[in-house]
Amino acid sequence: LGQGRENVKKFLADNMDLTDEINTKVRGHYNLDKVVAEEDSKSEE
Repeated sequence: LGQGRENVKKFLADNMDLTDEINTKVRGHYNLDKVVAEEDSKSEE
């Protein structure tokens, strides 16, 4: 990835496929999809 925070933000904005892949892998590693789903079902009640 690029160097510097702003360069990385621009790079990821320009490469949405890579952004989605990173997001999926991070959420999978930390089991965040399950947590979000549980919170969503609680808020619907």
